[in-house]
This record gives sequence, structure tokens and C-alpha cells, in this order.
Amino acid sequence: MNKILTYVTRSTGKGLLILLAIFQIFIYLDYEYAKLLTLISIGLILLSIVLMSVKVNKMEIQQKIASSVTRMTQLILKVDTKEELYQMVLEEIIKNVSGAEKGSMITIDEHGDVRFESVVGFDLEAAQSMSMKLEDTFLFKAIDGEMPKSIVVTDIAKKNESVVAKNDTNIMHRIGVQNVKATICVPITLDKQLFGMINIDSESVNQFNREDIELIELFSDEVSKVVKLYTLFEKTIIDSKYDGLTGLYNRSTFKQRIHRLKDEEYIVVYFDLDSLKVVNDTYGHDIGDLYLNHFVEGINKQILGKEIFSRFGGDEFVLCFCRSKDTYKSFISQCERWFKNYPLEYNNEVLKVDYSFGEAYYKTDSEDIDELIKIADRRMYDHKLSKKEVSM
Repeated sequence: MNKILTYVTRSTGKGLLILLAIFQIFIYLDYEYAKLLTLISIGLILLSIVLMSVKVNKMEIQQKIASSVTRMTQLILKVDTKEELYQMVLEEIIKNVSGAEKGSMITIDEHGDVRFESVVGFDLEAAQSMSMKLEDTFLFKAIDGEMPKSIVVTDIAKKNESVVAKNDTNIMHRIGVQNVKATICVPITLDKQLFGMINIDSESVNQFNREDIELIELFSDEVSKVVKLYTLFEKTIIDSKYDGLTGLYNRSTFKQRIHRLKDEEYIVVYFDLDSLKVVNDTYGHDIGDLYLNHFVEGINKQILGKEIFSRFGGDEFVLCFCRSKDTYKSFISQCERWFKNYPLEYNNEVLKVDYSFGEAYYKTDSEDIDELIKIADRRMYDHKLSKKEVSM
């Protein structure tokens, strides 16, 4: 900032000296023009100040962007998932945009499905429970299928009512969008393809101006670079953090991640596949790998981005479930229903995915993660034995 002020002072000083020199020359030529020249000089000085003010403002914005980009780039080394990166990036943007109170960052996959990756001021769990396509969003409807650089949308509630399915109306209220009056929507592109959108929200109708839009557009361009950089960085460390077959966290990464939860409520769930050995012996290990990944797909369909799913080795998996006990019961039912409706099919044969599970509750059972894993493992084994007794 001191450099900017120094630059302005020097530039403005040079302009004033030139104007005063011209002014003195004309005074000597003809006194009658003195007053006119004085007015012109004052006008030019004021114009110079205005132009320099605009330049200073742009320099301040560029400096703000540069500082934020530096922080976002440093985040790449500190986060373990894209979801964490998205959350921190969104918080950085909202912090720098005047009038921004809430926001969200969404991604769009190759099928046009929309997913909320991070939110500020909203309920992420409710947002991720929505099933939406790009063409169903109010942004897409508002612009008739075209994708501009950015758009400001007002009357958000009315827009949502016109594009959101009736059964999602209650979810929209759970998300907390009813108080939003204005939104700036800026697309994020990655390799010239639409990757997602940044939505910055305010509870005041006329809160955002052109400068805010330009600032978020600049952020959007930088977010694209940060996401691409993280993707490249992620590839270099994937072997040290993830299981090569399933793409899940490995045991050590799981423990590192769960230690960060601190005093948040969670449940450790230990899974064991009952029939993997039979599948390997009967169909071969290649089909056994398909069997493992089919199990992973089924569990992944039921969990949220904040939950931690890992493969501990062989046919054993551990999940950190970060929701309430009542929700956990519903989660288990959803898993069982999914595997019943979507069995693994191979050569016209149906391979049912059988698994046993046990759980341990943080604080209720223990506060030590290793102890929680042991308790969940023991309860999983008890569950496995009870299933065998019933089948006999």
C-alpha cells in the first residue's frame, strides 16, 4: 500500500508541475486568459486525481487478488481433499468481497449433475441431498441456456420456485436460501470446459456493484488455476495417502484425518466383506476386485463429502460417520437397500454383496481413535457370528 501511495504522489506531482508551468506561460502571454486557464487547470488536476484514484483502486484489487491467490496456493499443501480446498477458497472469496454474507461453490460433472462442494452460511448436508441438473438451476433458466461470464440474480426465492421441483422446496428451506435477496453467479472453467460455479449471496437486494462482480470474476479465473494445480499435486501424493485399488484413504491417512475432527460428533463403523474369499476362489481375483469396488461404490453413494471412508486392508473398511445416531440408522438401511437393488452382475450371474459391520461412538465408547476402531471391529465380529448362527 505504501508503494501505491508513493507512486500516486509522484505521478500526481509530475502532472501538477507540468500544468503549473503551462499556466505560467499563458499568464505572461495574456492576463485575460488567466481565469479561464485557472479553471482548466483545476479541471485537469481533478481529472488527474480521479484517474489516479481509479488506477489505485485497480491496483488495490490486484494486490488483494495476489495475496489471496498466494494463500490459496499455500492451502494446496495443507488440505487432504478437494472438499477442504473448496471450502477454504470459498471462505477466502467471501472475506474479500464487500457485502458478501453467504456463498456456495458447486461443481458440474460430465453428465450435467450439480453437486454442492462447499458452503458458507448454508446447510451443506441439505444442499448435497438435492438432486439437480445444470439445466434445472435458476441460473441456467435465467440465461436461457447461455453461459455468460457472470450474472447478478435478484428475487432468488421466486427464481427457485420456478425451477426447483416441488419435493425439493422443503430442502431449499433447510439449506437456508429463503433470506437471500441477491446472488452473483460466476462460472468456473477448467481447460475451456464448464467446471462449476461460485455463488456469492447477500440478504440485501442492491448490495453488489460492478466492482464486486469484477473482483469475483478475477477470483474465478484464479480458482481454476488453483484447482488445476491441486489436481496435479494430488497425483504426486496419491500413492502415499490412498488405496491403489479403491481410491479410498489408507489406514494412516484415515487416522490423520479423524484426529482433526476434535470434539465433533462421529461414529466409527467397521465393515468386513463376508464373501470375498469365496468370490476370489470361484471367479478369480479380477472379479474379486470388481466385488470390492462395487462395495465401495455402494457405501460412497450414501455418505457425504465430510465423512471419511478408508480401506484398512483386504476386505476390511472403516468409515467415520459424521452425523447423528438417528441418521446413522437410516444410513445403514440405505446401504442395505442399495446393495439389494444393485447387486454385482457377472456373466449373467448375480453376486450379492454380503458384509458385516460394527460401530463405536466417540465419547460414549471412548475418545481414543485406536480404541474406537478396536471396539467397532469387535462388534463387527459379533455381528458376523450372529449372522452365521441365524443361517445355521
